[in-house]
Amino acid sequence: MKKIILALFAASVLVVSCKKDDDYKEEPPRDRGEEAIAAQNEIEEFLSKHAYNYEDFENPSEDFDYRVVFDSIAEGSGKTPLIDQVEYKIVEDPYESNVTYKLYYLKVEQGEGDPVSDAEVAYITYETWRMRTGELLERTSSSQPKPFVMENKFSNGGLKEALLEFNAADGFTENEDGTVSYDGYGIGAVFVPSGLAFFNNPPLGSPIGYYNQLIYTFQVKGVSENPEEDEE
Repeated sequence: MKKIILALFAASVLVVSCKKDDDYKEEPPRDRGEEAIAAQNEIEEFLSKHAYNYEDFENPSEDFDYRVVFDSIAEGSGKTPLIDQVEYKIVEDPYESNVTYKLYYLKVEQGEGDPVSDAEVAYITYETWRMRTGELLERTSSSQPKPFVMENKFSNGGLKEALLEFNAADGFTENEDGTVSYDGYGIGAVFVPSGLAFFNNPPLGSPIGYYNQLIYTFQVKGVSENPEEDEE
């Protein structure tokens, strides 16, 4: 089996705690419709000025780690901007049905296993980045996928909606050192407006700020119909 190990973009706790300590002060909410427009403008500007390492995926070297990397486009480089390579879907705001978002996502590899859309839980590795600054906010281990509950409407809906467009790995190999390498898994990224992430209420203690647009790169390692399957 071909062993593929990817490091990805992503960030955000998969289950968000609503508890707040005595010192925590919530940022007053902005108008969700106005914020959606501002977020789309910021995301589309980023997509127009950045590209990803698609050449590495087209002609991978022996030591290529299958990591999605974004970089600004230098003048005269001839690189294809992300805006010409992403797809999008229209997603409704979880709180105000009259507000919608154009959710952009990048499909690097579809994945050859079971579709995420048929699952209750997706097992992913990911990285999260703050779009405005390029700051890495969170990175999970590439060998230890985290469960993401797909039925939770209010748990990072932007990431969830993107994952629905991918498939999981179609197999895995147990290595001598105890790690696991997955084969044929989905690889992608999503550019999430704050209204489909954490808006004015980021997880307590998280580096995610108020009204941050986030970038997640992810790899879909597995899916499950039963959230309790891996708890034994």
